[in-house]
Amino acid sequence: GKANNWEGGIRVPGILRWPGVIQAGLEINEPTSNMDIFPTVAKLAGSPLPEDRIIDGRDLMPLLQGRSHRSDHEFLFHYCNFYLNAVRWHPQNSE
Repeated sequence: GKANNWEGGIRVPGILRWPGVIQAGLEINEPTSNMDIFPTVAKLAGSPLPEDRIIDGRDLMPLLQGRSHRSDHEFLFHYCNFYLNAVRWHPQNSE
């Protein structure tokens, strides 16, 4: 279920379609987050990100377009309500 830190709450697939921009059949096994949607859409819209706060999300387009094969996330923190329940570490030197 989504309300816990078991795999069903953390490893949730996403399906994206954008003909001519995202290659059909592309599979990405890198850690991403719903927080990545905001900076991705902001960049696509040509809007700068706020500079008065830390934005934890990362632009997904390099991954989605095959220009990068690594997520920019080293750590992803998973909360249930206000409680930290899990941390995923994806070291930069790992496969």
